[in-house]
Amino acid sequence: MEKLPIEFKQKWTAALRSGEYKQGHSSLYHYFNNSYCCIGVACVVAGIDLSTVGSAGYPYKSMNQIDLLPEVLVMHETEQSASEHNSLIWELIKLNDQKKASFAEIADYIDENL
Repeated sequence: MEKLPIEFKQKWTAALRSGEYKQGHSSLYHYFNNSYCCIGVACVVAGIDLSTVGSAGYPYKSMNQIDLLPEVLVMHETEQSASEHNSLIWELIKLNDQKKASFAEIADYIDENL
């Protein structure tokens, strides 16, 4: 797995640890309760406006959402493989949505592995 650029990684993990973002599941951003998945926080850090995303669907199931992901998260992947097989996205989705890891735990994972 490729390492993330250090500046992006530092900003992302700082945002995850900041307490500024309410953790949500199953979508980049839920407007009705103002919550984010860890990848949604990455989008915000990258300057992507999530207000038009809507609240349904995992990032890897919606091409509309895949198109919004920061390039750094889908680099060296084709559009199809990014939507279906990108190991970084899959691992982070599992941590956030299935294992219910906290943002701090996800930030630790990013620091240690990416």
